[in-house]
Amino acid sequence: MKAQREKMRLPALELRVGIHTGSVISGVVGRRKFTFDIWGDAVNTAALMEANGAPGRVNVSETVAGNVKTLFELEPRGVVETKHGRRLEMFFLNRLKPEFSRDADGRMPSEKFVTECNRLLSGFLG
Repeated sequence: MKAQREKMRLPALELRVGIHTGSVISGVVGRRKFTFDIWGDAVNTAALMEANGAPGRVNVSETVAGNVKTLFELEPRGVVETKHGRRLEMFFLNRLKPEFSRDADGRMPSEKFVTECNRLLSGFLG
């Protein structure tokens, strides 16, 4: 996205992404104007992943890293202490592993990636 915007001479967007997994509670908020929202430790941890990430990078928790390490190349960041005093093991998700990618940059998933994701999900969902 950044490269495309730079080609068009538009200001670049610097996104940070944080991903965590876990239990959440969901519900509708509001009486006149309804909004759907989720709450819980998983949401708070994902927000900390994003806040302690770097622009243009995907920052994942140790839990997520353990679930995706067969599909993606991860860069360990070590334990990061957040401003809230929590110590979290963090990883940057760099790219798809070459065997699961259709392109040299590791951005386009291959059919092998889809097959492996389905296999992992079927084992996870039981």
